Amino acid sequence: SEIGYTELCKKLIDKGADLNLQSNNGLTALLLASQNGHPGVVKLLLDKRADPDLQEIVFNTTALMQASQNGYTEVVRLLLDKGARVEMRRTNGTNALIAASLNGHAEIVKLLLEMGAEPDVQGVKGPTALILASRNEHNEVVRLLLDAGADPDMKCADGSTALIWASYMGNKDIVKQLLDKGADRDLQIADGSTALIWASIKSRTDAINLLMDMGANSDLKRNDGASALIIAVQEGLTEVAKLLLDKGADPDLQS
Repeated sequence: SEIGYTELCKKLIDKGADLNLQSNNGLTALLLASQNGHPGVVKLLLDKRADPDLQEIVFNTTALMQASQNGYTEVVRLLLDKGARVEMRRTNGTNALIAASLNGHAEIVKLLLEMGAEPDVQGVKGPTALILASRNEHNEVVRLLLDAGADPDMKCADGSTALIWASYMGNKDIVKQLLDKGADRDLQIADGSTALIWASIKSRTDAINLLMDMGANSDLKRNDGASALIIAVQEGLTEVAKLLLDKGADPDLQS
C-alpha cells in the first residue's frame, strides 16, 4: 500500500488480508496509501470497506489528514466520497482543513469546506486555518476561507490575527481581503502591537499604505509606549517614517 502496488494489494485482500490491521503505531494500509498519494490503492481499499477514519496512535492522524497535508486531491476526494469525517482531530487539535490551509492546497480546502468543514477550527496552540494561510501567504486559500465565513479577527494564543500576520509578511492582497471582510485594523495583541506596527517593523510599505488608507490609527502604542512612527525613527527606517508622516502620523507623539 505504501508504495502503490495495486495488483499486489488486491491479491492480498483476495487471500483474506485484514484491511484494518494496524501496525504497532497504529498505521493502516489505507493511511499509508493516502499519505503517499496512491489513489488506485486507496480506491481498492475503500471499495473493500476499509475504515477511512482509523487513527494512528502517536498523533491520532487519519488518512484524510495526511492526504490533505500532502496535497493529494484525488485521494482526498475518494476518502470524502466514502464518508471520511472532516472534523476529526490530531492530538494537537489540528485537522484536515488546517493541514491543507497551512500548505496552500486550495483545491483540497475547497473540497473540505464543501463537505462542511468548520472554517474557524483551531489547534491546541490557537492558530486557525485562516491565520496559517495568511502567515504563509496562500492568497487563494485565504479567499476560500473568508468566503466560507471564517472570522478574520480570531486570535492565536499570543493574540495575533490573520491581519497582523499578513501585514507582517507585507502581502497586500491578503491584507485587502481581510479588511474587506471586516478585520479590525486596530486590533492590539498582548504587547499592544497592531498590524500597522508589525508592517512598519518589517518596512512593508504596501501594507502600510493600505492600512492607513483604510483608516488604521497610526498613533496607537505598544505597551512600551512605542508607536509605528517612533519605532521607525528608532530603527532608522526613513522610508517608513516618511510614509507614516505623509499619511498623518503625529510627529509630536511621545513614548
